[in-house]
Amino acid sequence: MKVQVKILQYAVIATTIFSVSSPVAASLIQSKVLAFNQSSQGFGDSTGVHEHALSTAFYYQTYPDGGFYRGQTVTGFGWASGSASSRIVDGGIRLFSTFTIDDIVISYTGNQTAETHVPGEHHITYHANFAPHLNGNSTFSLGAQGSGFSYTGKTLYADGQEPLSGVWDIKGLYAVGTNLTLTIFSELSIANQLPEVQSAVRSSYGGFATVLGGSPVFILPEFYSANSADGSIVDNMYVGFNPLASDVHNSVSVPEPGTLCVFATGLLGLLINRRRTQSRG
Repeated sequence: MKVQVKILQYAVIATTIFSVSSPVAASLIQSKVLAFNQSSQGFGDSTGVHEHALSTAFYYQTYPDGGFYRGQTVTGFGWASGSASSRIVDGGIRLFSTFTIDDIVISYTGNQTAETHVPGEHHITYHANFAPHLNGNSTFSLGAQGSGFSYTGKTLYADGQEPLSGVWDIKGLYAVGTNLTLTIFSELSIANQLPEVQSAVRSSYGGFATVLGGSPVFILPEFYSANSADGSIVDNMYVGFNPLASDVHNSVSVPEPGTLCVFATGLLGLLINRRRTQSRG
């Protein structure tokens, strides 16, 4: 109940943003939910893409025999969270999330001549949980790509045998004084496809959350700092919304359409309040 209350608190927004936001220009946030089974991939596909706002995707379907698919993911600049459940033999849900921040600038405040590139690392904190009976039948993957960095992309991948939590450290060489682009993508897949699982249970569930930082987003040499207005990065630290701190990721139940509207509205209120605070400062 406590988690559900927090979800409602983070709500009064998503439907409003979903309807009024314009297509992406430079920065990108995208959510996607895909229901699937062994014989059919791609049904129940829902996507949302927005600029300077939140992207939400939701899928809900019930069947006469009591089976159902439910999935939801919400993505913002610097963070993403989602939850899914299914009660269909040979079926499951995939949650996709991507956000791109393209205004990261590393600056130098020392008295010496600034380097053109500096070594360092950036961090992504993640959490994913699964139904205990899935026995590796579900997966979570987390990837990163960027420009202005000395790497082309990395991916963390794990099966769903146990909850996953940690900070992913990505080392690189970063350009100084120019806009850098960082893209983070996440995918959670839950499914019931193992015969021994099907014979005993046909329900599955899971959830995930990712956020920039872990505590700092960037660790850089002395006198160098990274900042981003879109990514809510101030002096290497992420100061934006954190789904991990809010315990939103602990909820593996997916609200039905009416609840989703309330959830959306709360998130919108959170964003508006944050922007008012920033404008006053």
